[in-house]
Amino acid sequence: MQALLLRRNTPHYADDKFLLIEEAAGTSGISAAQLRQGIARGLIPMRRDNKGAIRIHLDDLPIELPQKLEHAEIDSDLLSAVYEDELLYLRDNLNKSDVQQKQLQQLLERQSQALDRSAAAVESLQSESARLTGTVGELTAQLSKSAKESEQLSDLLQRTFTAIRQREEITARETDQLSGATEKAMELLERALGESEKSAVRPGTVAGSATQEAVARSASDLTGQLKRELEQRNSMIDNQHQLMERLVALSEKSLAQAPPERPRKRSFWQRLWGGGKGL
Repeated sequence: MQALLLRRNTPHYADDKFLLIEEAAGTSGISAAQLRQGIARGLIPMRRDNKGAIRIHLDDLPIELPQKLEHAEIDSDLLSAVYEDELLYLRDNLNKSDVQQKQLQQLLERQSQALDRSAAAVESLQSESARLTGTVGELTAQLSKSAKESEQLSDLLQRTFTAIRQREEITARETDQLSGATEKAMELLERALGESEKSAVRPGTVAGSATQEAVARSASDLTGQLKRELEQRNSMIDNQHQLMERLVALSEKSLAQAPPERPRKRSFWQRLWGGGKGL
């Protein structure tokens, strides 16, 4: 009996063929309980490893072990060794189960933390999406409002340009009429001067001097009146140009397209009398 407990390896038995009872059961097809019963009855030789676990050799397994178990008697020492080995096996499995349970618990905790981070990321993404949606809505509304204002401003500029062109046409006609009236007035003035010179008794008389002074005053008054009318028209034209420039600047500012200001052309009467600014 002691020879079975203290059996040593021989060249006939390779170390890699000595298996734990559960390993031998999985390889031989015999249950672990029957193998333990065979060890307890002395039918299967055994040895212990450095951890105290029982190991058996597959070549030592008897043929028709279940039938032999019915006739063999149990050895108390071998039965105690089998029970001790089974307790050791259960304890190792329990420790492994505890380790696996801790590992599973740690894995679950990591997964829970990952889920919490994912939920926080989803919540943050939803909040950011809602904010971006609101921003897009505001930008869309602003673009619609800007487009509407630009359209209104374009219509206003079109009407203003039309009115300015019409006013310039009217001013041109009035200027032509004023030029004709000026020419007629100058002709009448020259004719009056000629008649006054003829009607004078002699040069230096009181009547001749009075007539010449009256004609000169009339000419001066007429010239001053014509000049004032021209200045009024030039001022009106300047105001129209300033209004047009403000409207154009407003339009260019709204469209963010402000080209450098171009000098405007002065009319004939502005160049003649020195009024207005530009070329």
